Amino acid sequence: MIDGAPKNQHYPYHPEVGNVGWTEGWIQFNTPLNLSLSYLAWSETSLEVSADGGMLHVKLTAPLDFDTTSAETAVVEIASGMGDIERLTLTETAPSSARFEGKLRLQADKPLAKEDGSLQFRSGTFVQASYGFGYLGHKAVVKP
Repeated sequence: MIDGAPKNQHYPYHPEVGNVGWTEGWIQFNTPLNLSLSYLAWSETSLEVSADGGMLHVKLTAPLDFDTTSAETAVVEIASGMGDIERLTLTETAPSSARFEGKLRLQADKPLAKEDGSLQFRSGTFVQASYGFGYLGHKAVVKP
């Protein structure tokens, strides 16, 4: 078995401790399992945005069905070129569904002093929705 994982005696940075044992077998199994689950979830996830009538429509398909008896929620981040960022909560379209939807009101060319939960953007620029983090994240853009 190849073991290259640092042990807790090596933290925060003490490589001089040397070989103090071996990684438990469950770690060597769960690391590739968890990575595989992450990539499988990423491949089953999609994000769509559209805009019409001053509203931003966001649709997310993701394997997030943890309670098959009730409609659950997911959160996406919406950003504009004006520096406005909103967190939009999407709701499952039906219990035990992988589809989530939500809407956000758009305000074009308004000052940044607002408290109504709408997204401010500059006319002619893009609005971006994002879900997830890093290289496992999904992004979608629309020009309202």
